[in-house]
Order: sequence, then structure tokens, then C-alpha cells
Amino acid sequence: MLFKSASLLLVLAALAASAQASINLLFSGGEGSPLTVTLATDATFVITETPTDVGPVFILDGFAGLLAAGLPDGITGGFSGGLYFSVNESLPVMISDVGAGGPPGQSVVTDDDLFLVGGFGPLQLGDVVTLFAGSLTTNSNFETTIPADGTYSMFLIDINSKPIAGDLPAVPEPATYAAIAGALGLAFVALRRRKA
Repeated sequence: MLFKSASLLLVLAALAASAQASINLLFSGGEGSPLTVTLATDATFVITETPTDVGPVFILDGFAGLLAAGLPDGITGGFSGGLYFSVNESLPVMISDVGAGGPPGQSVVTDDDLFLVGGFGPLQLGDVVTLFAGSLTTNSNFETTIPADGTYSMFLIDINSKPIAGDLPAVPEPATYAAIAGALGLAFVALRRRKA
């Protein structure tokens, strides 16, 4: 019985993880020189939530926090280079603004998140958004050791901060809470029977 409960929890965790969107980033420079961040391969997202307004805004989850230690003036120094995206294979649009955090009064984007913005346009459920491989370089020197190359989490929001694609911040449905509570209850009963 305990094994079945643990199995159910593992299945729920696997289902939650399947919605994640990850991107592969490479880093160079730093330690007193500008930092270059390279998106190694194209990243493709399908709009899975109906947008309430125009977009997209790309959010690198927790990434501004990684950069904060090495950029004494914060991200305000800006970036150069070129990252581009397209919606449904349209003409590429350049990422024109990079910053930290989100608008006040919303809870989706934190101060540790990095946003990437280009031109805005209407988005619809099912649209395919592609962020093309490319690089951005800080305009100021990165004072510490660079972050590790690897996989980082990204999701998309619309201009109203509504998550619309990618590694969406988890907001479990009531049925998910019920399933987890039931699994924990079954595990508790199995433990009590085993001790008796």
C-alpha cells in the first residue's frame, strides 16, 4: 500500500515536470570583462494558455539573481548583440530590452527573473514562438566568476504578466491537491497498520 502511494506521488511529479521548457546557455568572459550569454540552440514554445494581451515577454527564471553578484550596477548597464524571435515563422524580431523583475502588483515574475522583450503583437492559443540561437553581451564588466554553462528554465508571459507558455509557474488545480492529500493519507494509514 505504501509503495502504491509513493508511486502515485512519483507519477504526479513526472506529470508536473513534463510542462517544463528548458534552454541551453553558454557563458564566456567575466572576471573583470563583459559577460557574453549565448543561447546555443533555438528554443520553441507553443502558446498553451490564452493570452489576455499582446506579447511575448521571455522570462529566464531566477537568472537575474545569478547575474546580480557580477554586475555591481545591476542589469541597467544594458546588453549588446543580437537575439531574435518569431511568431509562427514570421519575420524575425530583435530582442530590444533586457531587465530584471516584473511590474509591481503581480506575482508571476520575481526580482530574480530576467525578462527579454522585443516587439509586441497579438498572440493566440496554439501560436508557435521561436527564440533563435544567438548572444547578448553585457555593456559593463562582469566582476565575478561566470555562471555555469547548462540548462536554464524559461517561460513566456503576455504584457499583462499572464503566463502563456513554457515552464509555467505551478498553480495546482484543486484535484491535484486532493490527489496529493489522498496519497499522503493512504501512506499514513499504511504506516499505522505496519506499526500495529
